[in-house]
Amino acid sequence: MKLGEIKIEALKLMFADYADDIDIDSLTDLASDENYGKYLNNMPGAINRCFSRLEERNAVPTKKTTLDNDNGTSANGRIRFDLSAIADFGKVDRVIYESSKEYDGNCPFNMETNTIMLLPEKDGDYILIYSPILERIQAGSDNESVIDLPDKIACLIPYFIKGDLYTEDEPGVAAEARNLFEASLDDMTTVVKTKQNKVNCIFSQTED
Repeated sequence: MKLGEIKIEALKLMFADYADDIDIDSLTDLASDENYGKYLNNMPGAINRCFSRLEERNAVPTKKTTLDNDNGTSANGRIRFDLSAIADFGKVDRVIYESSKEYDGNCPFNMETNTIMLLPEKDGDYILIYSPILERIQAGSDNESVIDLPDKIACLIPYFIKGDLYTEDEPGVAAEARNLFEASLDDMTTVVKTKQNKVNCIFSQTED
């Protein structure tokens, strides 16, 4: 779905009695309308909060990339990869090892920090399956831009927006919209996925 389409669907949910058709081109004019402007102007923040919730619930489809040995650092039979070099890297789902003679769909690995992965140096390919971070929306983002989510997930975002932006004006209606969003998200995330279950974390974090 396009960003503008998500905003339009959110407006339709919040203002069911709006008589005129809304299209992406009309969003600019509605942004200065006294009734709809405050909601449209606050939608980028609501959408970004929704993105965070989708990431937290592991609802964003995973991606994969091959870890190129040339981009790793080798020492003592091991190789380290800095995953922060992956622009949209969020967190590791699992690692696959594949060679002409071997395949391991859940290859064990060590994490030395949140982004430094340590693996045995071997012939063959390591393939990282990871959960990406969604690109955040800005106030000036193009309404024609496509949100990098399947439509079945993107179509839930308007319910989150309604639940987020209606909290003060219509708390009961807002709670109902948020509950619908969460229930639909539950249905989507109950599908069993094969997850990495052989990871060792060898670093510690301290809080100030």
